[in-house]
Amino acid sequence: MYSFSSCPQSIYIAVASLAIVSFHSTAVSQERKSNLSPEQQLLLNAQRELVEHSVYGLQTHEIVSGMLQTLREELGEWSARYFPKHIPEVFGESLAKCMEVMRELANSPEGRSQMWSISDLIEKALGCYCRSLDPYSDYLTAATARKLEDLANPNYIGIGITFKKENARILCRPFEGAAAERAGVVENDELLAIDNNSVNRLSLLEIAALIEGPPQKQVILTLRRHTSQKVENLSVDRERVKSLAVDVSESPSGILTVIRRIDEKSLEELKQLTESFPPNQALTLDFRGCGGGDLGVSVAIAELFLPERSPIAELESLKGKEILLSRNNHPYIPKKLTLLQDRMTASGAELIIAALLEHHAKRAESRGERTFGKGLIQRQIQVARGGLLEITDARIYGPTGQFWDGKGLLPTSSKPISREF
Repeated sequence: MYSFSSCPQSIYIAVASLAIVSFHSTAVSQERKSNLSPEQQLLLNAQRELVEHSVYGLQTHEIVSGMLQTLREELGEWSARYFPKHIPEVFGESLAKCMEVMRELANSPEGRSQMWSISDLIEKALGCYCRSLDPYSDYLTAATARKLEDLANPNYIGIGITFKKENARILCRPFEGAAAERAGVVENDELLAIDNNSVNRLSLLEIAALIEGPPQKQVILTLRRHTSQKVENLSVDRERVKSLAVDVSESPSGILTVIRRIDEKSLEELKQLTESFPPNQALTLDFRGCGGGDLGVSVAIAELFLPERSPIAELESLKGKEILLSRNNHPYIPKKLTLLQDRMTASGAELIIAALLEHHAKRAESRGERTFGKGLIQRQIQVARGGLLEITDARIYGPTGQFWDGKGLLPTSSKPISREF
């Protein structure tokens, strides 16, 4: 199962659809595997998943070398003396060298003061390496992954906020009317710390895990304000966050459908709505603030408006390329289609916009801002003896081959978004 899991607003959605892949080792024989330490097995298991699934075509020795290099950068200059200048390309030798480094770091004065185990350091190195591949790949410890499971519930306990990374900065976008907005958080405030713990070098999933907690208990956000650039602390009460999937309203100019998130619930609601829409109506789909979700759901939402055999997207992975086509015999075809987008419109929402604009070119337009720009797909894999790998295992292209990752999609119309929207 593919997921656009690390983009804004889809953080808790993606966890609900984990692609759990069982481990069947072919890297080592069962006899050799039984002689390996738990730490070595964890490292081998994670390496195997990266080699088999990463779209970047990684080799085992590259992973070991990358883990050591990025861990050294993470730990700083004090650690340099523990790292070799050269990593052997022979698998067994590189594995042995990696374990040697981890043991020396764990036994160093700094390692003992931090109470690092060899497993802790291997997991830290995996996280550093995965995050170096792209903004969405990551490795989460088992404890962090378990905490994130609560975020799979749309009514999770939090403060009603999403984040996006922009040039290493973590920017905020509060939900309308939720606790964060009521406390004074505004869009594009920069998040610096949570409960006085710096968020520098943390992934969006780790930040989400820190935000989640017991209801009624406050969380302290340290923010650099968007307008004044002053650094301030805000105390925000955690609460049960209720996020509607789809909201529909009608006006003289047509039907406005706001899609807040992409998941099975929003798909089911949209199916029912399209069946009830009167024919030959103007339709506006509002994807502003929608950070995407599962690839299959995104494709299914696009299918609601695309005739059978219409191209939706092209998927590129280690297995090659796959063209995704609509299978809908009875799509809803609006008289006019308007798509609303902004800087937080990402991944699955971008896929839908690209697909609908291509097919409905003569009567469709998009308005707003350049979108976020995420065209990479992640697979979440539970690593045997370890935590959760989030691997970028595919690239997604639009029907005409457009690749919007890192660039976003420009609106096709310069018309402003009117008040009725």
